Amino acid sequence: MKHKSIIFTAMLCFGMSSSLFGCTNQVELSIYGEVVDLIAADGGQVIIIEGDSESASAILVNSETTLNGMRDIELEDLTSGAYITARDIDTVESGYDYDGEELELYSAQRIELTMWRDSSLSLLNGTAVDVWRYRNRKIYMLPDKTELLVEEDCYGPD
Repeated sequence: MKHKSIIFTAMLCFGMSSSLFGCTNQVELSIYGEVVDLIAADGGQVIIIEGDSESASAILVNSETTLNGMRDIELEDLTSGAYITARDIDTVESGYDYDGEELELYSAQRIELTMWRDSSLSLLNGTAVDVWRYRNRKIYMLPDKTELLVEEDCYGPD
């Protein structure tokens, strides 16, 4: 399952139909990708995320950023390998230096944790397996991202 892509989305509503759907003329930008690094910064943390094209972006997270997901999350949950969506982003600065590479630094009003490492285990031969949570699924994955098993929670009638 490929979840590594940086996606910029713009939601625009114009004209008379916008009032029918409760839309405004406001643009919402979001970035989706894999967390590859977390760096302490003045006023918060900078999260480096990477997409399919291996292009990276930097997201500034501070006390005003809302963190949410499929469960209550804390900043400690945003570990390397997790997948996040940064919503309602604004450019803070161009040319943020990360390992000699210049990145755009964004602030985000909301960070959503979409996939996270739940636990780890070892096979009998010593091979490490990470257990990832994605919505109502558990994904058992080797470190090279090979999926071994996908377990889906079942919801039956009450």
